[in-house]
Amino acid sequence: MSKIIVKTEPNGDHIPFFRGILTQSLVNAGIDFEDAYRLAQEVKDNLKDIPEISTTALRVKVAKVIESSLRCYLL
Repeated sequence: MSKIIVKTEPNGDHIPFFRGILTQSLVNAGIDFEDAYRLAQEVKDNLKDIPEISTTALRVKVAKVIESSLRCYLL
């Protein structure tokens, strides 16, 4: 699997996507570790064919994965 690059906004820096950093961010937002790790892995899997993504687009993808997970949980 090739590296996924996150283009930060507004300055345009390029940093690698790390599942662990996303996991920690989700934990910091109040999601328990196991769920955060699973969600971060799902986001990473969704990005496997995308070599570069903006921070805004990444936030949208993360929100969609969380929303989808909540729908499954609530049903």
